[in-house]
Amino acid sequence: MRPSLPQHDPLAPARRVELELARREYVYDYSYEDILYAESVPLRDKSDVAYWLGLGRFSAEIAVNEAMATTTEEKVAALRASLEEKLGALDAAGWGEFTRATRAQSDDTDTSYPVSGVEDFDRAYRILRSPLMLELWDRDDVFAWQALAGANPTMVRRLAEPLETLALTEELYQRVVGAHDTLAAAMAEGRLLVADYAVLEGLTPGVTDDHPKHLWAPIAVYVWQRAAEGREAGLLPVCIQVGQSPGESPMFTPADGTSWKMARLVVRVGDSQVQGLMVHFGLCHLVMEAITLAMKRQLATRHPLRALITPHVENTLIANEICRSSLTNPGGIVDRLQAPVLPEAMGLCVKAVADFRLMASSPAEDCAARGVGDVDALPVYPHRDDQLAVWDALEPFVDAYVRLYYTRDEDVAGDAELQAFVAELGAEEGGRLQGIGDILTVDRLVALMARIVFRASAFHASINYALYDFSYAGSGPTSAFGRGPRGGAEDDDLAFREMLAPWDIAYEVVSIYYTLQLRLNRLGDYGDAFSDPAVAPLVEALQERLAAVDALVDERNTRRLLPYVFSRPEQITASIHV
Repeated sequence: MRPSLPQHDPLAPARRVELELARREYVYDYSYEDILYAESVPLRDKSDVAYWLGLGRFSAEIAVNEAMATTTEEKVAALRASLEEKLGALDAAGWGEFTRATRAQSDDTDTSYPVSGVEDFDRAYRILRSPLMLELWDRDDVFAWQALAGANPTMVRRLAEPLETLALTEELYQRVVGAHDTLAAAMAEGRLLVADYAVLEGLTPGVTDDHPKHLWAPIAVYVWQRAAEGREAGLLPVCIQVGQSPGESPMFTPADGTSWKMARLVVRVGDSQVQGLMVHFGLCHLVMEAITLAMKRQLATRHPLRALITPHVENTLIANEICRSSLTNPGGIVDRLQAPVLPEAMGLCVKAVADFRLMASSPAEDCAARGVGDVDALPVYPHRDDQLAVWDALEPFVDAYVRLYYTRDEDVAGDAELQAFVAELGAEEGGRLQGIGDILTVDRLVALMARIVFRASAFHASINYALYDFSYAGSGPTSAFGRGPRGGAEDDDLAFREMLAPWDIAYEVVSIYYTLQLRLNRLGDYGDAFSDPAVAPLVEALQERLAAVDALVDERNTRRLLPYVFSRPEQITASIHV
């Protein structure tokens, strides 16, 4: 049956009854640290066998890998021989037993601290794919590259004028970059970028397994260096200030040896807090939790917008229920692996959502707000460039879909279900998404729907699926376990290694981020989501545009420092399910 707007539906009374029941079943719950979760998730929303089997297979691989990493070589051979057969026979009911059995093969938990060297972490990848950073972690050009194409690629912004909290001088700048460039010119031309972690200032570090954690609020500065004779174009790290107090907080440059390596870790630890707590969990999971609940409570199953949104919230409620029980709970993943004490970590999540503006979240709007949209000043920015290409492929589909059902602005204004949906998204007792405003025209509705679909798919994929490759323990730890750099001889190899996680805690990070590689759907593959035959040619056109973006990204990757794959449509999931 073709979807219909409520004002045109002869079965409008039945729709109202359906939604009254839904509002009793799907309830907003802010009782834990002011974080939004569904009060309970109905069985129908968590009974996807493929979902549980997928998680089970990943968990089994992690368990076998851990056993191989911590047991004797004799047992490794036996485990390898049985792995393929056992994994092939797994089903949703049996993976837990298999996981426990394989973990029992491990001789001991390796709690080594400090590790003898970064290479100690390499044995965490016995059957798991080696992450990109395993071989590249100590390169400064790759450190800078992560600001543009890593797991937190929306952190940098243009530094157009001196920052009061940053003690960067012309003398220091030229000492690092060379006399061919000046700080003033880099600022004026839009080539100077900053990642300022001021939001972390004053947070209290936690403790894991009796190991105190450390956290800073660093400022990292980068510059785009143009190509010249004997000099390649690229993004260079200029300096890292370990703190927000110019003149007091120590400042380091790539010439500072081990102190610089320690300063890079300070930045990566800061990046993990912003990425994991604010951008990933806050601006993806919690934002889409609000949208999912509002949709289920206010849009009837026959509503065309529900048909559009549903594929993009597949398994989102259950993914977030798992977050509630194992990620954000006391003693859970955030408590153990992220740096701040748990209540302050949750506070970062809440702040991220409170400051977020969905209607200003398209990639072009985000780049404009951060001052990084100028391709002449910053010609290579893989996340920006590929996300814009995906947006340009996706937005026309959403536009055409919405206009199938809303031919006039009056259709939008007269849709009571839509208006209730929008109101609830921003309500204090609802989604608490600020700044959406009135949605009374077709253009405004297209803008809202496009941003919802994009956030659930392309944006989340670019953040989530980069984690495994860029969180190698030697260069991207979620917490530091030793003091930061001070400068001088006391910043030696031991001081660097003491910042790194104990081996077992580092492996916890591996296991979490490996599981987050699960992909159960793909952007543009809608299956039987749409009953209206008029939608089929729109989907076909979308798939053609997405295939063209895949080809474009492949071509761009031949000219990049490293391939950037996290915004390739072929690898973009349709929904947040991990």
